[in-house]
Formats: sequence, structure tokens, C-alpha cells
Amino acid sequence: MRTKLVLKKAHLEEILAQAKRCTPMEACGLLVGKKAGRNYICEQVLPTKNADESPYSFTIAPEELLAGYRYADERKMEVVGIYHSHPSDASPSGLDLKFMKWNLIAWLILSTVTWDYAAYIMEGSSVVKMCVNVV
Repeated sequence: MRTKLVLKKAHLEEILAQAKRCTPMEACGLLVGKKAGRNYICEQVLPTKNADESPYSFTIAPEELLAGYRYADERKMEVVGIYHSHPSDASPSGLDLKFMKWNLIAWLILSTVTWDYAAYIMEGSSVVKMCVNVV
């Protein structure tokens, strides 16, 4: 069974709108919801500021990251993913791969060139492309 990221069409539209507003800088944020087996189910999008203010990298400030985890915990949910945009294709960069090893959650990447998106997760020592279901 393939690992799956499930998000509502409204969530994807919110992420797309944020990426368009932020271009040429990378947009970023958290996906909050629940894990059910191999399914990462997004119930809410939490946009964050790109502390790097860069078109080639992103950092979510520690205080925003902590606030996101607290927000999820207070609602009996968890952070199930991180999203960000790329000024290239929708695949992990070398820097993304480094941080994916530390953040074993879904990584949704949106291309601001083609407006395609894809999700990835680290499974063991391999990066696996997730199935993305938009409902």
C-alpha cells in the first residue's frame, strides 16, 4: 500500500494562492491533521513566513514552528506535513533531502513554474513519492 497525502481542494487552493503572492520567494507552511496508517490527512493549512526571504530556500522560524505544533496539539491533531514552493520542478532539492531526514512527515512541494505539485516522505533511507489525493 502506497503512502498517501490527503487534502481538500480548498487547502490546495490556499497553498497555490500563497505561492502566487510570495513569488519569486518560496512560500511555506504546515499541514495539520491526523495520521491513519499510511495516510497523512490534512485538516488545516497553517501558512508561515519564509524567514529566509529567498527564492531558493525556506526556513520556518522556530517560534512559528513551535506555535504550529502547539496549535495542532491543542486540537488533538498533529503536524502531518510541511509544504513549500520551488522556482523549478516539484521535487525535493538537496537541502530538502537533508531536512526530510529529520522531519519524517509529508513534504508537499509546489512548482511556481508549472504549478504542478507532488509530495514526498522519507521511508528508511529512501525518499518515496507519495500519492496525493485532493478531495
